[in-house]
Amino acid sequence: MNYMLKDEYEDPILKLFEEVFNNLNLDQKKAIKTTDGPLLIIAGPGTGKTLVLILRTLYLILTKKAKPSEILLTTFTEKATFELRDRINQIARKLKLKIQLHNLKISTIHGICNEIILKNLIHTPLNNNYIILDDLTQKLFIYEHFTEIEENLLISCIMENGNISGMQLKD
Repeated sequence: MNYMLKDEYEDPILKLFEEVFNNLNLDQKKAIKTTDGPLLIIAGPGTGKTLVLILRTLYLILTKKAKPSEILLTTFTEKATFELRDRINQIARKLKLKIQLHNLKISTIHGICNEIILKNLIHTPLNNNYIILDDLTQKLFIYEHFTEIEENLLISCIMENGNISGMQLKD
């Protein structure tokens, strides 16, 4: 039995995607065309999730449901961010699309959060010399400030619980 999305071949954008990526299955096509609201895709490795994410992004742009500057793509690692950026450009070229993708926001979730914090720094208790510490710097910071951190943690526990190891503190 041949399953097709309603009006699948009347959609010139989906038709273009299928001409280049002829192995798209029904679920992938549905995910690409689902443009209203969030969409959760659960699938194993090597099943085409990244391709679907890229084609859905291009579909949003080509159907004028979103401008590149209105789209945010997040990953967990910087390596995945660079790979996603490369793949979306490669696929756009493969599809012979003439669209400006430089305004797409592609970053790690941590990078996005940091950007939001920096843009709104004056509205936070953080000061102007706020920085994010890399892994090594975090470890060095903890090593250098261990005694201070330990004391503050102990004081915090006492203030919160009023006791240490079951001993009640008296005023």
